[in-house]
Amino acid sequence: DVLVERCQGRLLHEASGRLYHDAHRIPLEKGVDDFTGNPLVRPPFEESKFKAQVERYQKDSKLLRQFFSKRHVREVDATKTIDQVSAACLEPIGPRESE
Repeated sequence: DVLVERCQGRLLHEASGRLYHDAHRIPLEKGVDDFTGNPLVRPPFEESKFKAQVERYQKDSKLLRQFFSKRHVREVDATKTIDQVSAACLEPIGPRESE
């Protein structure tokens, strides 16, 4: 659900590829690129198609997650704030506390 919300809120400056978001990276002026003043567009989004792609990704990446978990690479909860995710990514890699 978090991924769906993030995708639905996207705004794009087509010429540069800059991305904005309704809640997470709001442009200074609604619907307008911060640097050029050009209008922003909302990329097309089909929720059912997106959910099917996420399910396929989760299935296909299962072996990779197992491989890296055996090598003590931690998963990071990307639903947290940017500061929390950044801090978690910078933590030293080592055995999990339960190991």
